[in-house]
Amino acid sequence: MIETLLRDVTHGLRMLRKNPGFAALAVATLALGIGATTAVFSLVNAVLLRALPYRNPERLVFLFEPVPRFPGVPLEAFGPFNAEFYEWQKQTRSFACLAMFTNDRMNLSANGTAVRVDGSRVTGDFFQVLGIAPELGRAVAADDDQPGKGQVAVISHALWQSRFGHDRGALGKELLLDARPYRIIGVMPAGFAFPHGTESLDTVGKATDVWVPWAMTPPERASWEDGAGNAIGRIRPGVPLTRAQAEMRAITARLDPLRMPPFRGAESVIRPFAASITGASRRALLIFMAAVLLVLLIACSNVASLVLARATGRAQEIGVRTALGASRFRLVRQLLAESLCLAIAGGILGTLAAFVTIRLLVGFHPANIPRLEETSLDWRVLLFAIGASLAAALLFGLFPALSASRCNLNEVLKTSGNRTVKGAAGRLQRGLTIAEVALTFVLLAGSACNSVPFGPMECVTTWGCRSVTTS
Repeated sequence: MIETLLRDVTHGLRMLRKNPGFAALAVATLALGIGATTAVFSLVNAVLLRALPYRNPERLVFLFEPVPRFPGVPLEAFGPFNAEFYEWQKQTRSFACLAMFTNDRMNLSANGTAVRVDGSRVTGDFFQVLGIAPELGRAVAADDDQPGKGQVAVISHALWQSRFGHDRGALGKELLLDARPYRIIGVMPAGFAFPHGTESLDTVGKATDVWVPWAMTPPERASWEDGAGNAIGRIRPGVPLTRAQAEMRAITARLDPLRMPPFRGAESVIRPFAASITGASRRALLIFMAAVLLVLLIACSNVASLVLARATGRAQEIGVRTALGASRFRLVRQLLAESLCLAIAGGILGTLAAFVTIRLLVGFHPANIPRLEETSLDWRVLLFAIGASLAAALLFGLFPALSASRCNLNEVLKTSGNRTVKGAAGRLQRGLTIAEVALTFVLLAGSACNSVPFGPMECVTTWGCRSVTTS
């Protein structure tokens, strides 16, 4: 069977080599469809299918305190007040640890150069909540966020590479952040840049490069007026989300009288990391994926029309093969082998086009797509590309092969095939044209009715004493 298949493929390549124009047009059409589909699937894979790069990400949550009297304000705008957060730490039993972080722009000076970077002030349990250990040195610890402690900083792998040239001696060196000296105590692993992307309203399209302890004074820790941070937590093993949610609602109700009057009546909301980070982009990505699948179907319809037209010109050849004893199954298999050659070539070219497209997307970052920098051609994407190529071979090759192999031998030999395939091929050609027009109409209508942004638009609104970014 393998030997026969290899003969069929060899013969198919030889026949395609005799028709380079047809082969080039078909391969280019397939490469467009398969490349677009593979590129978008790589986005879906990075954003929706891959697990978040944290330890036990299913136990990570964001914590919000929305106030119903402020309708239309995004949930992400309602972080806890400082005093409220520290009361959570004292009273909760459902969480292993809680942390707060901010989003800041900092002026960094190191090795005689200055640059503007995205930084974050974090409480002592921040890295413990995420379950991420540094590549070098240590992370910010619980003692580091106490007032009067030494000024320390953790830097990203990207900053370590760009500013310190992968020098392991960077640990212990000093850098200036907003003209204040900090000592580098750790370097995070490559790819870690939390918070970034859509993980916080303040970090749209950015990646954090520096983390410093959030050393609050006792009055700041007890403040019910300052709430500049975002809260995250790690639920204890075995504790369901519903129990943690019920506990936080009870704590919030007990603390509500201590809030300022405009912010009383707040509700506690716990949202899993996956929903917070990718939820806003899920619908847009799935619509985009459906659109490129329609593009692939249209490409297959175009190639099927080309294959059918070519099969019509080969009616006499097929008739001679039938006269020599070739069964219909044998003819269909031979024609499908030629389609498989076209699909494989289109798949290879389309995968290369998808790789280039992904690099351009990551470089330009044209939309607020979470985890865009993690997009790559991993094993899932490659398997998808192979599956899409095989499916395309069946879609554009099977029906023309069945139509071409159904012939009246006497008529073919008498008329050189001009009348034999006219009826069957004509009906199939009309069907392909109708299908292509219908798919194009669905694609255009869907793109007009489902224009969905990938992320929030930025505008600034001030609620009381809290300045937050809202959509």
